Amino acid sequence: MIIKSISKKQGIRSLINYMFKTDEKLQNEQFKPMVIKHNITGTDKDRWIKQFRFNEELRKTKRKDANRMYHEVISFSIHDKQHINSKLLKDIGKKYIQERGIQNMYLITHHIEKEHIHLHAAVSGTQFLTGKANRMSKEAFRTMQQKMELYQREKYPQLLHSVAYTKVAIEKRQETVKEHRKSHKADLQIVLQEIYKDSKTKEDFTTKIEALGHSVYYRAGELTGISYKGDMKFRLSKLGYSKEQLKDLDSRSRENDEKETQAKLEELDQIRSGGNSRGRESEERTREVDTDERDYAEDEERDTDNDPDDDK
Repeated sequence: MIIKSISKKQGIRSLINYMFKTDEKLQNEQFKPMVIKHNITGTDKDRWIKQFRFNEELRKTKRKDANRMYHEVISFSIHDKQHINSKLLKDIGKKYIQERGIQNMYLITHHIEKEHIHLHAAVSGTQFLTGKANRMSKEAFRTMQQKMELYQREKYPQLLHSVAYTKVAIEKRQETVKEHRKSHKADLQIVLQEIYKDSKTKEDFTTKIEALGHSVYYRAGELTGISYKGDMKFRLSKLGYSKEQLKDLDSRSRENDEKETQAKLEELDQIRSGGNSRGRESEERTREVDTDERDYAEDEERDTDNDPDDDK
């Protein structure tokens, strides 16, 4: 089973309302509504809330950031669903109270929506009527998780998939992580080969990586690695890309900038050349017109000198 704890600094009513709000989560053809109470009485939500609040008012050390409530969830693997029934859930809930601490207040029910069957527990922020804070260290909570799993394995060995904290489960999970990491690394190496070859700049390189759903990360301002789908991190050096190869992307960027600058200069020269050419063509056309006008004037003068009507 997986056991999680969420501390709440306020919201006793909202937690209890959430736990018992929807009938579809509390019962179906196989499961009937279930409530496990410890150091709390009654059948009404408002009465439960008043009791949790009264117990919190007895807190000896008053702090604004105190944890007034704990919302804890015990969940099972979807692959063990066929082995889970009301009797098992009730037994696990009662065992949880013993391991978590009988000095606290508890309200526990199950949620059976969708394919995931799990228990919700509202746990008081202070021990029952003592005013002492109910706090477990991370180490103590981890020990409790392991004890619960050992109990489950001994009494319900059919829950083969709902193990997470014992040595065997940890080793299996670590092996699975190693296999996933190996597979993800191979995937990245394949796609990076093409991306690196086609990238013109370092920005182009990172943009293509992020377009595939990954993300890049930096150390001391230097591009360092890739986060596979935002999860597992891989250093670029471990993927076969050294600092020298990354510097090559910088040089590509400079070359690309130089090419762009050169192209702009050439374009500017062409514009200037085109302007001078048009100027020369205009001057030539002006000279041609002037020449034509002079030739025309001379022809007119000759024609006038030779005109036979002048003798009349």
